[in-house]
Amino acid sequence: MVPHKTELSAIVSKLDTEAFSTLVGVCIEGLCGRLETYPDCNLSEEEIKALSNAVKSATETILKLNLNQNQPLPDEWTNVDLKFTELLHQCLEERREDAKLIRKKIILNRASPNLKDYNWDVKWVLGSSNLSSLEQPLASVNFILPGGTSHLIEMTESELDKLIQSLESK
Repeated sequence: MVPHKTELSAIVSKLDTEAFSTLVGVCIEGLCGRLETYPDCNLSEEEIKALSNAVKSATETILKLNLNQNQPLPDEWTNVDLKFTELLHQCLEERREDAKLIRKKIILNRASPNLKDYNWDVKWVLGSSNLSSLEQPLASVNFILPGGTSHLIEMTESELDKLIQSLESK
């Protein structure tokens, strides 16, 4: 959860610019999917988490809306000293490659749902003579997506063979 703007201002005011810059770098690492190792600073664990959430939220907003330094940050940053908001923009500018990676992750999360689970069903066919002439689905995969939606894919023998061959070739 992102802290209220007065809380955020109070938390940020406890840091010097170097500690804030380091914390922004750690947050960018986290948004890129890397390990977040927070520096030792004069903040409590709750304050670090709150500031980290605010920095991550602001970073995502900056990248989603393609904001520059002259454009305002989200509301919770309005009471924060201007040097810290400029430092946030500067850190993102210095880490352009990481910013591109974060932007791609944001777009992918918006564009495609993640797979939650899947179920395989395979039909048993007795007798080899029946199998060669059978053109009905032998296997089905049900992909379960977030939000309760699912997609069912059914495969005939030839489609199943192609799938197995492509998986074996990789």
